[in-house]
Amino acid sequence: ERGGAVRLPYVVIGSVLIGSAGLYALLPETRRARGSADASPGAARPPPLRTLLADRSQRALLASRFGLIVGWAAWLTVVPLRAASVWGAGAADLGLMFSALTCVGLAAAPVGGLLADRLGSRRV
Repeated sequence: ERGGAVRLPYVVIGSVLIGSAGLYALLPETRRARGSADASPGAARPPPLRTLLADRSQRALLASRFGLIVGWAAWLTVVPLRAASVWGAGAADLGLMFSALTCVGLAAAPVGGLLADRLGSRRV
């Protein structure tokens, strides 16, 4: 049946995400130490958004993040439509294209991390 084959990837991905959330909760940095000051009701809270936005670098970071998300949303919308109209790409071709891009990103991320560690941070 076609409906089951279409639903299977969503079930697999959803299961992996739920399992990842459970594993994330077990990480040492996400757990509070017993008897620590963080566990008390009067523990320090993060600053309000208004205080963060008073800082110019925080506003620049927020604007950059917003631009990145809008760019990705536009890219994920426009590229498949353009590929289908210009090259006649079908669903399988588009899936292969996005899979190839994901693999390139997975391979390039550690290299980028090593370069960032080696070169260090620079004020822009």
